[in-house]
Amino acid sequence: MIEVTHGPCLIDNNVFASAYNLDNAAQGTAFVHNLFCGSTRKISTPNRFTPYHLPHSTKILGTACVYGNDDRVVQNIFAGSRIVIGTDTRGTEIYNGAPSNEAEYAEKVHALGVGDVEIFEQIPQPAYIEGNVYLNGAEAYEREEHHLLSNHNPNVHIIQHEDGSVWCEFSLDFPIDIFTRLISTDTLGVPRLVREPYENPDGSPILINHDINGNPRKDSPTPGPFESLTIGLNQIRLF
Repeated sequence: MIEVTHGPCLIDNNVFASAYNLDNAAQGTAFVHNLFCGSTRKISTPNRFTPYHLPHSTKILGTACVYGNDDRVVQNIFAGSRIVIGTDTRGTEIYNGAPSNEAEYAEKVHALGVGDVEIFEQIPQPAYIEGNVYLNGAEAYEREEHHLLSNHNPNVHIIQHEDGSVWCEFSLDFPIDIFTRLISTDTLGVPRLVREPYENPDGSPILINHDINGNPRKDSPTPGPFESLTIGLNQIRLF
């Protein structure tokens, strides 16, 4: 999947089960409560001008370069599958070197002095990364708080039964115990360029308080798309 977006764009409660999950050639995307079983590739194209629009409209408000980053990567599980392309990542280490907030980004840009668009190419946009679980060799953004890192291989399998139902098998040998919170329009903030919130198509606020199967999430939800994970083999019906 190649996602081209000026942000806000929300990708939540998914199981990316392939060895190669997606290309991220965008900025301002929020990845929340997903299970990444393979690798991803982040592509920066700072010389590409792309239009952005008024909220929930196709009316063009302006154009801007796509610098990458300004992403939210929150409360996902990275299962640490093999890397299939040399520039791929299995976790969030690809964001290393990025500021962790917009104020720090602005300070770094202003420190470069007077200039034009090319100044903004020299400093990576911020990365907002927290509450993720990294397994089986997946690595974390160097400044991430509240994350869990383990060499455990969860041996994720997607299985189709004879009745046509599809299940996810996921093993754990430890409890997932890190700080998490319910993710909402307020907690996600706004992308730097368009300054518009992550919200539903009708403009109402987002609250990610159910998992992939519609089960209610706790106030301190479990990372990944499944709210109820236990030590041992988990077998969860997807559809």
